[in-house]
Amino acid sequence: MGAGVKISVPFLGSSKELLEAALSRGRKAAGGVGKVRDPLKRVKTVEMARVNAFHDYLKARLKSVSAGVPTLEELHAFYRELLEQTIEVKAFKQALGHVEKSTKLLESFKRACKKGIYSVKTEKDAERIKKSVRMYLGRTASVLRSLDSSIERLESTRKKLAELPVIDLDAPTIILAGYPNTGKTTLLKRLTGSRAAIASYPFTTTSIQVSSFEWKHAPVQVIDTPGLLDREMEKRNAIERKAVAALTHLNGLIVFIVDPTPYSGYELEKQMRLLSQVARTFSSQVIVLINKADLAREGDVKRAQAALKGRKVFVEGANSPSTLKEWVGNWAAQEYRKSLAPTSPFK
Repeated sequence: MGAGVKISVPFLGSSKELLEAALSRGRKAAGGVGKVRDPLKRVKTVEMARVNAFHDYLKARLKSVSAGVPTLEELHAFYRELLEQTIEVKAFKQALGHVEKSTKLLESFKRACKKGIYSVKTEKDAERIKKSVRMYLGRTASVLRSLDSSIERLESTRKKLAELPVIDLDAPTIILAGYPNTGKTTLLKRLTGSRAAIASYPFTTTSIQVSSFEWKHAPVQVIDTPGLLDREMEKRNAIERKAVAALTHLNGLIVFIVDPTPYSGYELEKQMRLLSQVARTFSSQVIVLINKADLAREGDVKRAQAALKGRKVFVEGANSPSTLKEWVGNWAAQEYRKSLAPTSPFK
């Protein structure tokens, strides 16, 4: 499979940890200065080595945050919408802005310190050099402490971003959709061997889960979306909106899962309305799986089949052989071959 996108924020640590690490590097650099015969020049050389090592460490750590995070505009529409449903984007941007502003402030502190060091012309005024360095270190420590709330925000965001799926946006993709507790995660396991958590209550899947299998040498990506409820977009919660992001922005095949039994808690008529809504709203091809056939009464399955007349329908249970896997595998293999075919420059 091709490379997916991983959005991440580097780990910074607390302001105290940053300061201690920077001071340690400063001490090491100052101690590593070789022999300098002139006493005044030696003090200047030692203290500038301390300041440079201290500053360079902090600058690299703080700049790694903004440098490692793409802007929303750079992201694929799927990731952009998924990000908006996963983190507080405004607060995240404010934290990034605070870090960037503080980095520039530290740069100005260093310039002022350097100017103070090199302004000393006589050995009797050498103590002014160390005073300039102490002032620089104190001002820097104060700025770092002011960053604590922003660092906490970035760390919280970092943990949430770590849970986002890595999705190959070019691979043939099967998107599992339907009401909560209709068996999407169970189907993901049947198709791919995924060990995702399975439980009998709504919204077991609270984030988008991704797994894959290979069929006729073609990669097949399978995405398990959080359960959708049959209601207007503005009334959907963040979990449901993650599913909508996948259905809207990923070009693939939608497998809509219907549970004909009473166990999901959603009557067949509601599931049919949601299926119609999905088919109308999204551009991807939609096929249907009547799931849990092993738990359903014969009349339940027949009633679902009648309601789905005219659609491509599969019927499966937990212990039945998967005819669906062969069909979606063949679809994915065909899509994969199309993507490999050279395009002619002539039309």
